Amino acid sequence: LEDQDPQVQFNAVTSLGNMKPGTEINWTKIEALLKQEEDPGLRQVALLTMGAHKAPNTQNYAAGLLSSSERNLRHAAAIVLIGYKNSE
Repeated sequence: LEDQDPQVQFNAVTSLGNMKPGTEINWTKIEALLKQEEDPGLRQVALLTMGAHKAPNTQNYAAGLLSSSERNLRHAAAIVLIGYKNSE
């Protein structure tokens, strides 16, 4: 996750997303990738990984991305929120 190459970061986050739920993950690093603005694909995979593991703050991040200008981020946010079955 600390590599500067966005493709390496993408692959690392994807690998974390495929790990068994309950695996101990440093979510601070994933959140940092989600907050960056340069790579929407990296943001998308970070959100989907957080959603797959129901990481802390995932619902808040996903709700905030529902109004993103990036269609793929809006779609990922909706997918993540479905998993929480929020009635709002």
